[in-house]
Amino acid sequence: MGIYERGIKTMIGDMTLRASLNGLISIQFKESYKNDSLNIFDITEQQLDEFFKLERESFQIKLDLNGTQFQKKCWNYLMTISYGQVRSYKEQGIAVGGENYARAVAQANNKNPLPIIIPCHRVIGSNGKLVGYAGGLEIKERLLKIEKKKGAEGERERVLRHRSHKRERENTNKHLLM
Repeated sequence: MGIYERGIKTMIGDMTLRASLNGLISIQFKESYKNDSLNIFDITEQQLDEFFKLERESFQIKLDLNGTQFQKKCWNYLMTISYGQVRSYKEQGIAVGGENYARAVAQANNKNPLPIIIPCHRVIGSNGKLVGYAGGLEIKERLLKIEKKKGAEGERERVLRHRSHKRERENTNKHLLM
């Protein structure tokens, strides 16, 4: 089975996508000059672009994951963390194994081959600080800010929509009173 590769440019830097015919294998934060042609690359690039433009919160991409059973359990947990939310390594550890699993899940997250798609950037230290990210803490911070910005815009839109509906109701009530 062959491994295919494509380099892409994103708002957070160069990335290398790797895939087999079974699905996406990895995303790396590095430049690649390869430009293999696979539909999975087109889909991934489009969905990442939508994510960065605040138009997408989750991904529908076929994955070809390789890892230990424990790593896959940790990565599956990451997929349950909602967009714009964070969890601590301790919370993840408790969810996948026990009270003392924080270091083990941190190591498993560090081996996550599909950052962003499997959102390990949403896991932070118990003290609320950003710790550990294979792409670097600067990228982790940027990803969290992107998600926070979308959440803030969504909240702002909700408030504006509520105000608009309130004005419409008030105007309707004024007309009824006339």
